[in-house]
Amino acid sequence: MVLSANLPASSSGKLSWETKRAKAWSDGWLAKLRDDQRRSGADIALIISHALPKHIEQFDLVDGVWVAHPRCALPVAVALRQGLIDVSSSRLVQQGQQSKIEQVYHYRDRDVRQALHRKVLKERHGDADTLVLDELGLRHGTCRVDIAVVNGYLHDYEIKSDADTLVAAKLRRSIPAGRFAR
Repeated sequence: MVLSANLPASSSGKLSWETKRAKAWSDGWLAKLRDDQRRSGADIALIISHALPKHIEQFDLVDGVWVAHPRCALPVAVALRQGLIDVSSSRLVQQGQQSKIEQVYHYRDRDVRQALHRKVLKERHGDADTLVLDELGLRHGTCRVDIAVVNGYLHDYEIKSDADTLVAAKLRRSIPAGRFAR
């Protein structure tokens, strides 16, 4: 049986479990359940059985598979499910933090870009012989210029923040001299 642990609008993970009604424990059950776990894409495997390995009284992890006595089945399943949900929640929080950082960056970039167009490049926009481009790719896309002004010369404007690296600037500067106006 495969159970899914879910948060609203997402899957937190899968728990694959089997119940056994045998008088003696078999180590072969572990390998079989691990195969079933891989096939189903489950994150955790659990065997519920009256017959347990000699060193286990209630429950334990054996070769990557949780093994539990039936009287512990529900609490162990609930704990493992909660663990899946907690890990998934942590991942979502990390993704959310990253997307918030990106949103702040794009918001600030947009403000700076609009101010540059409005205040510095205002006259260039009105010139019929001038083309103002946002995000001009150069060197077959290996680098880009944030804002380019083309009017017989190529003038570039770079918008930088603390999050930027100088790799793109170095790539762009490797273009032969004379391609950008100073």
